[in-house]
Amino acid sequence: VGITSVRFLAGEVQQKICSRAFAGCTSLADITLPVGLTVINSDAFLGCSALDAVRIDDLLAWCRINFGNPYAKEYQEIKCQNIYYQLLS
Repeated sequence: VGITSVRFLAGEVQQKICSRAFAGCTSLADITLPVGLTVINSDAFLGCSALDAVRIDDLLAWCRINFGNPYAKEYQEIKCQNIYYQLLS
């Protein structure tokens, strides 16, 4: 699929990215996650081999996202512990 970038409209609230929403988008290189996102289901970005940038305006919001993939959740928790530590330092 020829999508290279995804950005949500300013003020648009999207709470969930469904399973396989962008699966197979091999040209997708970057995505800006929407405000209010709380869930990214498993395999939402399966096969997005060009994806190298994921942007979000609020790093603490990233820490609150529920990932459908348990391996992603473990990685997220490690990163968020580092973010919290840096914010408190």
